[in-house]
Amino acid sequence: MLVSSQERKRTDTPAILVCIIFVVVLFGVITYTFFNGTIYRFIYGYDDCGNVCGLKNDGNPFKSCGNTDKTLLPYTLLNATQNTQAPSKFTTESSCVKSCKDFPGYIEVANRCLLKGSEDQIEENFFEKVAEDFRTSWFHILISVVVAMVFSYILLILFRYATKYVIWIIYIGIVILISIFSILALVMFFVMKSKGGKEEESAYTFLIVSVICAIVALIFGVMLYFFRKRIKLVIQLFKEASKALSDVPLIVVEPLLTFIALLFTFILFIYFTLIIQSSGTPKNIKNAEGYEKVMFEKDFVMEAAFYINFIAFFWFASFILGCQHFIIASTVCQWFFTRAKTELNSPIKRAFSHLLNFHIGSVCLGSIIITIARIIRMILESIINSAKKSENAVAKIAALCFSFIMEQLEQFLQYLVRNGYIIVALDGTPLFDSGKKAFELMKKNLVDVVALNQIGDFVLVLGRLFVVLISGFVCFELTMELNYPWIPITLAVIFSFLVVHCFMTVFEMTLDTIFICFCEDCELNDGMTRPFFMSREMMEVMIELKSAAGGEFDFLKKDDAEGGNVRPLIPQNFKFSD
Repeated sequence: MLVSSQERKRTDTPAILVCIIFVVVLFGVITYTFFNGTIYRFIYGYDDCGNVCGLKNDGNPFKSCGNTDKTLLPYTLLNATQNTQAPSKFTTESSCVKSCKDFPGYIEVANRCLLKGSEDQIEENFFEKVAEDFRTSWFHILISVVVAMVFSYILLILFRYATKYVIWIIYIGIVILISIFSILALVMFFVMKSKGGKEEESAYTFLIVSVICAIVALIFGVMLYFFRKRIKLVIQLFKEASKALSDVPLIVVEPLLTFIALLFTFILFIYFTLIIQSSGTPKNIKNAEGYEKVMFEKDFVMEAAFYINFIAFFWFASFILGCQHFIIASTVCQWFFTRAKTELNSPIKRAFSHLLNFHIGSVCLGSIIITIARIIRMILESIINSAKKSENAVAKIAALCFSFIMEQLEQFLQYLVRNGYIIVALDGTPLFDSGKKAFELMKKNLVDVVALNQIGDFVLVLGRLFVVLISGFVCFELTMELNYPWIPITLAVIFSFLVVHCFMTVFEMTLDTIFICFCEDCELNDGMTRPFFMSREMMEVMIELKSAAGGEFDFLKKDDAEGGNVRPLIPQNFKFSD
């Protein structure tokens, strides 16, 4: 049963202290690197005397290049000369210049002047094309992300008012969109092949993409045919979840806050990374030929700052998503365990209050657990990748199996923590106790959990894929004339996935919370002396779900149905919420 605010206590407080200590350490090392470097070293580059190009410098005691004012010289010219004693090695000389155009054979890439390859090796520098494409297509990427956001909102709204049609459109639309991608890739193959030369060589990439898309479309089509009976159950299940979103409509605004927080976290991560990479203590380095130049060497703190910042990004992202999970779970729990569901009094505000006043420690602890698991998996992945390079076939197979097992364990842990948040929101207990109860519930209702994930999550995965494909298709149409259109398309797909993931998580968390609340309702109430909080329609959906998974409810009678099948029968004297 849902615990009131008066009965709640602060949970997992030590985790808050761990978070505070980590944040203090993070900003401590970032401050240290900030005062031992300048971000402009990374942006503009610096010459052999350590002077940042495009800025007025103070100079250094190791080497002087005369005037330290480089305000009018914003570009760094990189000139590699072959080492006479070691022909395989090169010495790179750096100097600040006014324009790369003043030096024939050089091109501008990220405020650096780089030497072009000879015309018989490459037609034009790859990085120049990429930089040019990105400058041209950043607005197109933004448009694709906005399209993903709009379609995500539309999907959530339509899930409530046109569930049946939306789910069928998603299922069929996925097959159609993938087929369109296959046809477009095939058209690009014939177009590029007709041009001849190097274009013909790269044309086969489009042919491979076309074949892969065609196979995927065929697989989805076959799955659609065999799952057609269960789609009706999906529709009913989503209708029940949509009622919660309809009675608490402002909950669909929460993913926007999550996306803004994640975007801010990503920007901070990039900014801190630039600060760390541009830090260092100036030292005079002399090579074997006697050439001296100033280099910026990093000490232990600066090296550690990179890894601390990397861990912080994953931790903060997990924390933000954990807050979203808790707020949605708390809101849905309040909706479920209320008789008059349309007369809720500020459930989202109360969910925020419960999070900040009582359970922020539990979310901190959950994010710590997920981050540790992810770091361990990444370390093991690096070891596994080394094993994959082995010529031993057994070692390669073992590495692949171990990698798959670790990935599944991480996903299970994330699922368990997420369900733990639901119990925290419901009972107000610490995360470990809540996770234990969630695990017991899942173990007790294993067939239901498998069916729910199999049926409910599948359509949400397709919903994500549907929105991402639309966004990718928009970016594809806008960037076809670029040198390398796949680079902006890839970026658009990544950012679009992050957007739609935030929105689809609302529905996913709503389904999981309703299931946990349903199990709790069945445990605490009997439908007669203690009326159920669920609706009759919800029990009918859950009965069909359990029946599809091969299970049954012990407290329900059975009745013969058509065709000799036995189905559970809900007693007429059972009482439900209106």
